[in-house]
Amino acid sequence: MVISEGSCEQRSCNIVQLNQNLTQEQKLILTQSLSMSIKILEMNSVDLYEFIKKELSENPLLDCSGDEYTIGYDESYKIKEYVEKNLYSFKDKDYKEETECITPFYFISEKKTLRNHLQQQLGEMKLDESQRKICVYLIECIDERGYLPISSAQGAEELCCSREDVESAVNIIQSMDPCGIGSRNLTECLAIQLKEKNMFTKEMKIVVEECLDDIAYARYWAVAKKAGISVAKARRCSEIIRNLEPKPSRGFYTGEETKYVIPEAEIYEENDDFKIKMTKGIIPKIKINKEYRKLLKFACEKEVKEYIDKKTERARNILNGIDKREETLVRILKYILENQKRYFKYGKEKLKPMSIKQVAEDLGLSDSTISRAVKGKYIYTPNGIILIRKLFTSSLNIGNTEISTDTVKDKIKSIIEKENKKKPLSDQVICFMLNDYNIEISRRTVAKYREELGIESSSRRRRI
Repeated sequence: MVISEGSCEQRSCNIVQLNQNLTQEQKLILTQSLSMSIKILEMNSVDLYEFIKKELSENPLLDCSGDEYTIGYDESYKIKEYVEKNLYSFKDKDYKEETECITPFYFISEKKTLRNHLQQQLGEMKLDESQRKICVYLIECIDERGYLPISSAQGAEELCCSREDVESAVNIIQSMDPCGIGSRNLTECLAIQLKEKNMFTKEMKIVVEECLDDIAYARYWAVAKKAGISVAKARRCSEIIRNLEPKPSRGFYTGEETKYVIPEAEIYEENDDFKIKMTKGIIPKIKINKEYRKLLKFACEKEVKEYIDKKTERARNILNGIDKREETLVRILKYILENQKRYFKYGKEKLKPMSIKQVAEDLGLSDSTISRAVKGKYIYTPNGIILIRKLFTSSLNIGNTEISTDTVKDKIKSIIEKENKKKPLSDQVICFMLNDYNIEISRRTVAKYREELGIESSSRRRRI
């Protein structure tokens, strides 16, 4: 066969040129595994126990070595029958992952949580998948007050997306019920509620942003001066503010109520040194049930196979989440122990200032991760059972020494408890008394800490 030169040239013209190009793009990576890890990280021992118990009753792919929690996969009870019996859970078009296989009896005994309420509203919205995932993440971040404690920059960093995407998701959440949910602070919370009532005027904006302290002490003349309105109108504005809800989560179960206190760990002294022992007895040891391999052989129907795959993935995410929870908690407790040995040995007066931000930076974790990891969790120490969160305090620089604000507050509280109730001490006198303990702070700082302790002024403490 003869090939002409012309045909060769023609073929050479058809050669496709391949080029390699590098491009950068931001992509949301909030996987189901990450979402589950966030959820489990926040749980204390009691919550985790209840969560695992519930999952064991609903997920045939999870197994437990303890007799109390074993669902009982033996020769007389085939997993295939269990799966087929519960197929309704994902055939329903309105099926949600969080409510699968839950009986009516569970709803009767379970309190309605704020997160469930928000997730339900989210499920009714028409959002693209990326928006929905960011919203799910932010809902998990909302604290017990109903506030969103992370900035758009933090959210963007953790999710590998843009700040604009996070801010858009924040706006979606802030449009939900209850009004004010997802606010970053009290001012924003009140502003959202006023906008909802069409009452966020120019004057009201000034009142909310600059006059909350004046409203608290009924200084209507100060409100009037700052907002450029009459004293009578300042009084009306103040009444409107007082009738708003500063805590949007009120009325919902937020996980802050603790029925039982079970410490996550014990910190004890041995041979002039302190050690950590994790408390694991309450948490059932779980694993993926080996019987699912047999079930895969039986699973000819597409729905059954999809069900098993889904449950297997959830089981793995739960196991990974539990491991990550313990790993993070151990790292934080080791850090605390290393930096607070004098506190564990001598008591609260030796508590060093230690912020969540400082711990996060030193451990290479985010502030929100530290906050979730210690939320509602206790440890047993030589000083008794304490809330881990109480070990995080801000500091005061007094001379060349840093002192914990909690130490100062305790001293103020102690002084007031011992005062003559007929002649209560003024903030200035308390300030002078603190100087005797080498704590030199201003009268205004004493007043601030007294208010944070929920203690009234000297005139209101007077008893006749």
